[in-house]
Formats: sequence, C-alpha cells, structure tokens
Amino acid sequence: MNGRNKTNLVKAMAKQVEAVRAVIADLVEEGVNPRGVQIRPSLCFLDVDWPWFAHPMHLDGVRISGPRSLAKVITQPGNLGLEQVVQFGSRLAERLPPA
Repeated sequence: MNGRNKTNLVKAMAKQVEAVRAVIADLVEEGVNPRGVQIRPSLCFLDVDWPWFAHPMHLDGVRISGPRSLAKVITQPGNLGLEQVVQFGSRLAERLPPA
C-alpha cells in the first residue's frame, strides 16, 4: 500500500462478487452446493511489510491481509467436497478472463 489509498479496490470488489455469483449461479441451482455458496471477497497485498502478528482488516465486507494470513483461511476445510471445488474452479477459470 506504500502510503497510497487503496479503498477504490474495496469498492470495486462488489462488481467482482456479482460477476462470480453470476458465473456459478447455475451450479448452485443444480444443487452442487445445497448449503448455499458464500463468496468472501479478499484483497491480498504482497509487497507490504506486514507485522508478523498482524490481523486482517475488514472494510465493507472485504478482507484485507497479506499472503500468510490469507493462506490460513483458504486452506481451511469448507462445505464443498473436492469434486465441487473442481467444478466451481473450472467454471470460474473458463468464464472469467484473467485480470
């Protein structure tokens, strides 16, 4: 962040969440995840000197952290099985262009 205001990135996440929701909507309707899909937007800043014990910040529902903290979250077990994760991941990779 280097002293620069990055709140515009947080504001832009709402549009990204809606794009993801639209891409996976038919998978959810088909019952791939009957418990409901939770989309948790996150921003991960790599070139920042995060204090060793820094806690993630949250702004407007967006998690802001460094890579170590985010890795702990995304490697936790969730509601989806391996087949479901592959289905969602494949769909997102196929329909959303890289940034």
